[in-house]
Amino acid sequence: MGFSGPGTFQEAERRATVIAIPKVGKDTRLASSQRPITLLFHIAKLFVRIMLRRLYRHLTPRQEQFGFRSGHSTTFQLARVLHYMAAEHNGGRRTVGIFLKIEKAFDRV
Repeated sequence: MGFSGPGTFQEAERRATVIAIPKVGKDTRLASSQRPITLLFHIAKLFVRIMLRRLYRHLTPRQEQFGFRSGHSTTFQLARVLHYMAAEHNGGRRTVGIFLKIEKAFDRV
């Protein structure tokens, strides 16, 4: 089993094995209590990593997006919001914040 050549993958190279690892202290009968681990062929993993790096250069997210970006976190976004609210307050303007907890909002199709 080896790399097929430029631009192609053999069937075995595209296949992945998914193993469910139960989370500690959770009910193992629930799907949300499982942590899926995907096992890929090592050349396929390398190929995916190279392609993601190349694609990411062209698909850079907006500056306002903090989640799922390397070097950015929701903590930085919270600091940004607090800074904005303090600046508005110091300028004599009122600010209103609406915060939604959307945990698991997109778990179902």
